[in-house]
Amino acid sequence: MARALARMVIREPLSVDALPNEAGCQDLIVCKGITFRALCDEHMMPVSGVVHLGYIPNQLLLPTTGADAVVGYLSREPQSPPQLASQASQWIDRELQPLGAGVIVHADHSCDSERGTDAASATVSSSLLGQLRVSAVLRAHFMALTSSR
Repeated sequence: MARALARMVIREPLSVDALPNEAGCQDLIVCKGITFRALCDEHMMPVSGVVHLGYIPNQLLLPTTGADAVVGYLSREPQSPPQLASQASQWIDRELQPLGAGVIVHADHSCDSERGTDAASATVSSSLLGQLRVSAVLRAHFMALTSSR
């Protein structure tokens, strides 16, 4: 039932004005530590955490506030952290058409603790596309940047 309700959320399309990559940057760009709060699509219980977005630009750049807007927009509907990672990387891929895109979601679930168990559940989910998926060197670089403070 909860998943059916989650799919019924209707929202306006997200519009972020991408910037032209006038300098021709093709180095990895990472936006780290974007906080989110959502509802678990299975239990309708709070899920919160941080998202790290990365991409290798082609013709377009994501504005500074764009990463926050993407995460905020996608976390408004009930969903799982793996879905959030996938949706964010697909949005970046579709809208910016980068050479590669990656998203890491660190999420704390209240599903277990709020339903009476002692253990809190946490997950780390990722979604990698393009060069970040196929190149072990770029993937390792992305993972290193997202794990450091």
